[in-house]
Amino acid sequence: MELKTTVMVLQPVANHETVLHTLELKLADMEDRNRRCNIRIIGLKEGAEGSNSVQYLNRALPEWFPSLQTAQPEIMRAHRIYDGRSARDRPRTLIFNVLRYTTRQAILRAAKKDPVTVDGKRVRFAADYSNHTVKRRQAFTQAMDTVRERGVEFFLLYPVILKIKDGPDYRVFSNSREAEDFLNSRPMTTQERSPRAPAREAISRHTRTNTAQAAAEDP
Repeated sequence: MELKTTVMVLQPVANHETVLHTLELKLADMEDRNRRCNIRIIGLKEGAEGSNSVQYLNRALPEWFPSLQTAQPEIMRAHRIYDGRSARDRPRTLIFNVLRYTTRQAILRAAKKDPVTVDGKRVRFAADYSNHTVKRRQAFTQAMDTVRERGVEFFLLYPVILKIKDGPDYRVFSNSREAEDFLNSRPMTTQERSPRAPAREAISRHTRTNTAQAAAEDP
């Protein structure tokens, strides 16, 4: 009798966990869609934008990306966000919203093609995702470190799909452990670089901070 009761109790709990997980994914998807026209600027010196972030970006974006000069980005709003750290530790992320999703994609593609340096420091541009999606994407940090060091082409697709070039084809992974197992078992080609531990460590520190937002954006 006790065993039967225990089974009956465990089944609803398991069902509830499945339902909660499904709802969590749906909420994250809704939040991601709400942020789909947002862009994060990481590493921009604190105060560089002055008192009006929108005016600063309207002036700076065409200078950073000449390809955007023919179509002025329509920036709706922009502001710094607080991430729990002091501005003295590192500049707060500047986030801005554009009117059209196509504009966001054009800016991210331009930033990937032509890196931006402001006052001698690298400034990075990233898509804006919900915290739930960010954490899921961070799970691929180690796998992305490995393929980056080997010089292998890869993409981290939305929401959490790692696409790795393997010869003339691509391998697709939705599970970080499977991606890591594949890379560990995959022999390096003569065109690939050998991993270097110091570089790997540096990349990992840099990536874990903002990776899922910025690393290998959707093509």
